[in-house]
Amino acid sequence: MIQKVLYSVLLLIFLTGCGEGFNVKSIERDVKTSVDEITEIEKTTLTDLESLELEISELEAIDFGDYSDPGLSLSKIKALKSSLGSKLDEIVKKIEAFKLKIAELKDRINAFISTLDPNDPNQQKIIERLNKLLVKLDQVEQKIDMLIDIIKTKLDFIDQIFDELIARLDPTNPSHFLIRLVIEAIRDMIKAKLGI
Repeated sequence: MIQKVLYSVLLLIFLTGCGEGFNVKSIERDVKTSVDEITEIEKTTLTDLESLELEISELEAIDFGDYSDPGLSLSKIKALKSSLGSKLDEIVKKIEAFKLKIAELKDRINAFISTLDPNDPNQQKIIERLNKLLVKLDQVEQKIDMLIDIIKTKLDFIDQIFDELIARLDPTNPSHFLIRLVIEAIRDMIKAKLGI
């Protein structure tokens, strides 16, 4: 009878230890995946931003003085607004989804840490490993913040292009007034989508 109890206790200790190890390995794998993911998100976001810059810089070539077809300039700018909106939505959704994933992973790690006993040497080692993972996730969050700063810098450049376009418009020309309204609507849309 004592052997059965001892065997049950040893089995319980073994399974508990394996469970903790499994959870830590799973969390470590998720953190590594997140670190890899942020690198890919940075690349694709920067590529998307360069594409937006190119589209917007094409506006600089619009001849607002061409009175033969004033609607052409307006239609080009409206097309740009639509394109910008969908690309910005993609960028924002990607970043927001990733930020949420990181927050959930940090919550998962902190919840797991709260179940461990820091006075137990074995569990203390697990806590140390988990704290190192939290530091890695903090670094990933810093990369996200840097990426957001890059986006805002690019948008400052885009804002300058809009200012230059507006300065080229003739305030007495009704079609130019409409173009200005669309440019301002694009500017407001960008700020709203990025929460600036």
